[in-house]
Amino acid sequence: MHPSGSPTTHGGATAEPEARTRPVPPRAQPAKPAAQPKRPTGRPHRPGAESATHAGAWLDNALRADDTATQDLTWVRPARRPHQADQDAPALRLPGPYDPAPDSRRMVGICAWAAVLGVIGTAIALRALAALITAAPPGWYEPTVVAVGVLGMALTAAAYLAVHHTWLPWALLGAATVPLAANLTATIVAL
Repeated sequence: MHPSGSPTTHGGATAEPEARTRPVPPRAQPAKPAAQPKRPTGRPHRPGAESATHAGAWLDNALRADDTATQDLTWVRPARRPHQADQDAPALRLPGPYDPAPDSRRMVGICAWAAVLGVIGTAIALRALAALITAAPPGWYEPTVVAVGVLGMALTAAAYLAVHHTWLPWALLGAATVPLAANLTATIVAL
């Protein structure tokens, strides 16, 4: 059959028209690769030899080609809501790239409480150090102050790791206040 749809003749005889089939769409042509930017020649660049526009155009084309190559691979995961972070995430962890930033007032409150604990703890540690150097405190004093101080610092650090939770940082800072009070009491009693 002729491409126009008319019957063809073979040796003077007319052939019967063949059953018509659907036209086959043309094959999809593979996408042509993006034109590579021209590389500069091996000659060193001399100021004034080429215009700044031409030198900048080569860099712009190279950057643009890189952007279009990765454009289809970019996917942004939506941020989680704060109440979802409490339910899905482990209790103590560093914030991930998709976690929303904590509220500024919340961070100021946590940092202020931790700073007060740090200042009072430093004062107690300096008094304990002076007592260990100049006087002879009881034998239980040094290990007690060190162990309870390390516990308080660990609880304060854990409060920062739990910043995305609703109540956990405040509970941890409250728990860190107890060892600080115990160290203050031990220092007053022993010295």
